[in-house]
Amino acid sequence: FAFGGADFAQIAKSFGQSQEAVDTLTRNSGITQFVDPRFFLPVLKGSSMFLEAEADEIFSLDSRNAYYAEIPTPKERIQVPGGHLNQNQPWAIFTALQRIFQFLNISPEAPQTFR
Repeated sequence: FAFGGADFAQIAKSFGQSQEAVDTLTRNSGITQFVDPRFFLPVLKGSSMFLEAEADEIFSLDSRNAYYAEIPTPKERIQVPGGHLNQNQPWAIFTALQRIFQFLNISPEAPQTFR
């Protein structure tokens, strides 16, 4: 869900970026709206898994709720502990991978054939 739902200006401000940088992000925020995956969610087919971090500081809960609401059923919402997933959270990534494997009903130890 790159771009959609993330308030980049607010994130830049929280990281101490200059007001000029925050203003530039605010002015250009509309550019990414046309690639917002939220608009494509209603046409998904089959089962969907919505994986989110419980305390994501990039995508607000309101934004995540809006995305989840657009996904047709059947769907499953899964939260992993911590903030926005990144390479500095090995436990959260491990948990996320476990949940993905469960959802796909595959064993990470067994060789897989994908078609």
